[in-house]
Amino acid sequence: DDLEHELEDIRTSPIPNGFHRFGTGFSPEEAEEFAIQAMRFPHEGSRPLDEVLHAKGGSCESAETMLRSYGKAQDLPEGIANDPEILAALRTERSIMQSAGECHENANLLRALDGRFVDVRLGGDAQRNPEILPSGYNMVQFDPRMVPSESAFERGKEAAEDIMELYRAENDGRYPESVAIVMWGLETSRTQGATVGQILHLLGFRMARSAGDFEKRFEPIPVEELGRPRIDVTVTICGFFRDMFSNLVDGLNRLFARLDGLDEDDDVSYFAKHTRENRSYLIGEGFSEEDAEDLSVCRLFGPGEGLYGTGGITDAVNSGSWKDESELSDIFSANMNRAYSLKFRGRDVPGLMRANHAHVDAISQMRNAMEREIIDLDHYYEFFGGLCKAVESVRGSKAAMYIADTSGPRIRTTDVKRSIEHGIRTRLLNPKWIDGMLATDYHGAQHINDRFENVLGLAATTGAVESGVFSDMEACYIADRDMRRRIRENNNWALMSMIGRLSEAHSRGYWDATDEELDILREAYLESEELAEEESDRDNDA
Repeated sequence: DDLEHELEDIRTSPIPNGFHRFGTGFSPEEAEEFAIQAMRFPHEGSRPLDEVLHAKGGSCESAETMLRSYGKAQDLPEGIANDPEILAALRTERSIMQSAGECHENANLLRALDGRFVDVRLGGDAQRNPEILPSGYNMVQFDPRMVPSESAFERGKEAAEDIMELYRAENDGRYPESVAIVMWGLETSRTQGATVGQILHLLGFRMARSAGDFEKRFEPIPVEELGRPRIDVTVTICGFFRDMFSNLVDGLNRLFARLDGLDEDDDVSYFAKHTRENRSYLIGEGFSEEDAEDLSVCRLFGPGEGLYGTGGITDAVNSGSWKDESELSDIFSANMNRAYSLKFRGRDVPGLMRANHAHVDAISQMRNAMEREIIDLDHYYEFFGGLCKAVESVRGSKAAMYIADTSGPRIRTTDVKRSIEHGIRTRLLNPKWIDGMLATDYHGAQHINDRFENVLGLAATTGAVESGVFSDMEACYIADRDMRRRIRENNNWALMSMIGRLSEAHSRGYWDATDEELDILREAYLESEELAEEESDRDNDA
């Protein structure tokens, strides 16, 4: 059953079709596919058609057929002309198709260059919010004071429940004492605060009202009603989150302080237990009572003020300059350990983040965008992977690692190994995805090579990439002579880098390559190197 479910999930996963070309909207066929995918989500005034039909005894297959028929010719099957829910879904789909087929980028670029006003539209995920189309407008986000929204809080709650359930299933029913979480600014913007909801549900808060001051919108659930311990959290924030959602930094710290004021016992609140331990540690380090009280409840750590990244993890992996995995952990710990509390913004408190990481049993991050799998962005191995490595260095062993996929209509939380392999199957080893990338000269192969780097970075930081993954990558891109030719013609330098990444994976022990596989790598590299020299000679002659 699990295998069937995984295969079906891979089969139905939407994938990006190459690069966006400025000034070009979707073709009619692309607009139709986009609209059908967008209709998996609820929109203003309409529910997903498959939900509507399921409630009426229909099927998902009939929903897709109906959408295609109405989208092209506005044909209505007999018997539904007077059904308002079905009509609303079909009309929404038709409207999405029309917007997706338009593109106002060229016209509005000329307006801007002419010094004229360009209208403003909401930014975000086009499938969830297709009203942002057509493209070509100035973009705004939304009121940060409304984060998290009610729906985002519920989705975050569901992700938190998934993590606890998965962890308990793997650990004899025991709850994790603490969960380390990565929270990004754009992810918070896209999901309207689902990770905030995840954090608060782990701590045992519920939403009491949907508007008003952040702190007053939430209340602690009494432990008798909660039915489980309060799970502690340690949150890694990026610089963009710190700057964009400073109200959440303050608001979360106020809620942490409110929990501390409950003075609950260790066995019902892991947050209280670890806060008391933090306070003892800080007093022992010479902090005043006032500062120790403020910092002991702090659970938000990130880069120093004015800084945004982890301080060099991506540079180290990209250049291959690191010798030992501990170097990656040290980079993360040295640059992401600034405490953000009610009193301090980005204070260097030696040992405090490590003290919180010592209790971590599970690590989580949300994947929020359909167009980006965990292998598609180097920030995943930089932040999530770096956090995993930092926690491992303190614990002496790996924590459980989960990716909460909120990009679709339903939450899907899996261990990081399965999430990586899902990205490998739907991207790197998917002929449709490869064809879409290679339709663009030079940049197509370069972006494929970027994924090779990201997979290597995830292998180094999470240890969750199996040797067979690298064998599959080698078989697809290097051993297959026709594919090797296509990559070389698209961008020979990218092909040489891909071969180099595979060789590095072998030399670092992540890939147990056979002698035959290594021979193929050497042969392919010599071919590409010879071509590069010929091109260089021609350039010099010219």
